[in-house]
Amino acid sequence: MHLLPLLATLATLTTALPSTSLLPRQSTTTRICNPTTSLCHIQLSPGSPDKPLFRIALPDTPSPPYDIILEIVSPTSLTWTGFAWGGKMLRNPLTVVWPNGDDVMVSSRWTTFYGLPRAYPSATYKTLRSSRNGTHWSVEVACSGCSQWAGQQQLNDTQQFGWVSSTRTPGVPSPANVNSPLYVHTSTGQWPVQLLEARNAAGVLQEYVKAAGGE
Repeated sequence: MHLLPLLATLATLTTALPSTSLLPRQSTTTRICNPTTSLCHIQLSPGSPDKPLFRIALPDTPSPPYDIILEIVSPTSLTWTGFAWGGKMLRNPLTVVWPNGDDVMVSSRWTTFYGLPRAYPSATYKTLRSSRNGTHWSVEVACSGCSQWAGQQQLNDTQQFGWVSSTRTPGVPSPANVNSPLYVHTSTGQWPVQLLEARNAAGVLQEYVKAAGGE
């Protein structure tokens, strides 16, 4: 088996097709709020039990930089899942996660060419919680460096994210290595989002991160 580029198909999807055509027909985008913590997320449910689920929460800060909370829930059939903050492969932060025993690894990646994305030190992650059981594995992180990136790019109120996942075994040849190579994805999608629905009072988000042990 040959190593193939992570997120390769996302490089052309933004121009080849309308964003909504890449989402499964049953996909839903929902705002959900936790009455205990008062934190609200926007959630993407791809509409299929074999696809990952994503939740994002942001502060109501008018302009970046700011930290963002990202939660990824994947069925155990997936060997790794990736999230593209700019909706494509090139020149935007890539968050890649995979299970490693009872833990979940979080890898920060970036690429400017069509090849395996390399480590990206400008985006850093605090793991707030992670879990694994017989059906799913999940991780929730706070990302610093995902709200803006090189080239004067930043998240917009109407933002398109991208995601990929893989069922290949092994999907990650060296799962204990956060910079491990990755085998090619088997599913992709894009997610057009109104980020106003994901915004929270800055103090609410900070308290949530603090309570989870992220600072």
